[in-house]
Amino acid sequence: MVGMSNSLGPLSRRALVLLVLLGLMAAMASQAAAAKKGNPADRSRVEFAGYVWDVKSSNGLVGPGPNVFSDRNVRVDRRGDLHLQIRERRGQWTSAE
Repeated sequence: MVGMSNSLGPLSRRALVLLVLLGLMAAMASQAAAAKKGNPADRSRVEFAGYVWDVKSSNGLVGPGPNVFSDRNVRVDRRGDLHLQIRERRGQWTSAE
């Protein structure tokens, strides 16, 4: 047929790219959740609201801020509530992210 194209239009390409990216993100989140369950002492990630979140930790001032971040300031309780704290440790204030 004249004028017909078998290529995807711009909107269809965007939708396809979005679906592929969402699939990759879901696969990565699943792997991270499996890794988290394998090591309960690991504080670098928390599971909250159906996602696995990276927890920021630093030994010195970093952005945004500058702040010092501590993984001890982030926790999820038994009810699934997320707690983020700002605490002083040995004269140094630490944040959560």
